[in-house]
Amino acid sequence: AATTALRNTLRTDRGTIDVFDFGPTMENLRANCSEETGLPAPIQPKWTHNLNAAA
Repeated sequence: AATTALRNTLRTDRGTIDVFDFGPTMENLRANCSEETGLPAPIQPKWTHNLNAAA
């Protein structure tokens, strides 16, 4: 009974849980990379062949 009461209290105090958030866009991450980490933003890979082409 004590566990159930505690779970109900925690659930009420926590409020609604949002759907999983994958975070900011890659553009936003690159724009803020230097300020947030002190490192330059990584370069996005550029594929040299068409991955969707039929074999």
